[in-house]
Amino acid sequence: MPERYHNAESVMSTEYIGPFADLLGMEFLEQGEGSNVSRLPVTDKLLSRNRVLHGGAVFSIADTSMGLAYGTVSPEGQIGVTNEIKICYFAPVPKDAQALYTFSKVLHRGRRGGTVECELKTAAGKLVGKAIGSFTLIDDPIRGAGGGQKFSLKDGMTKGS
Repeated sequence: MPERYHNAESVMSTEYIGPFADLLGMEFLEQGEGSNVSRLPVTDKLLSRNRVLHGGAVFSIADTSMGLAYGTVSPEGQIGVTNEIKICYFAPVPKDAQALYTFSKVLHRGRRGGTVECELKTAAGKLVGKAIGSFTLIDDPIRGAGGGQKFSLKDGMTKGS
């Protein structure tokens, strides 16, 4: 499945998501109702001392992708914040893997929060991990209870208003 996204460009600006996503080089390839596909290029700066993608970077892209997926089903003026995440690492992501892809989908949406799962795959399609997280709804501190855009597409269009 990742091969479909190898040449995809990021459809979402990191401006709304925050500077941490930009710092790590996260790319957001597809946003759907209750889903998100993201990519994290494997760079030298993200490697552990064992010369594989650092587990913290893997966790960060999983958390961000799951949060974006949950954001697509959040009520207007609210966002989902991470309550907890469980992640299982099945295999290391070597430097030559080029990128790590996340495929997140909402499993449950409740009145106060929900549950999202995320599959983590290399560019070759190897499943290297899986995460599941719970998210709690809060009023969006930036957009306020009055709502507003949920995310910006690169061409300036908005979705989720």
